[in-house]
Amino acid sequence: MKATRYNISIGLNDAYSKKEEVSTEELLKLLENYFTKNKIDFSLCRINGGYFYDDVGTFVNENSVVISYITQSDYYIERFIAAIKMVMNQESILLEAKEIEVEYV
Repeated sequence: MKATRYNISIGLNDAYSKKEEVSTEELLKLLENYFTKNKIDFSLCRINGGYFYDDVGTFVNENSVVISYITQSDYYIERFIAAIKMVMNQESILLEAKEIEVEYV
């Protein structure tokens, strides 16, 4: 079947304080509860990433969470990302989408 695989990378550093205001464990629990309640298949992964922050002028290391899920509908994706941006006070969240062929064997 044809589907879309989404990888959503959420950094934990707050947009204003530039530090982690919500712990990795808190975010993982929040996401797990959301996906479980809405019966959405998902995978969560903790990662450490880094980026150059323009307004600070330095390279920043950041704890992040990557959500991976496969779906045939992108109906909720924009609403979900908008909600997470608000809850986590993020300037941006990385969304990767790829059309794939899925087969459960």
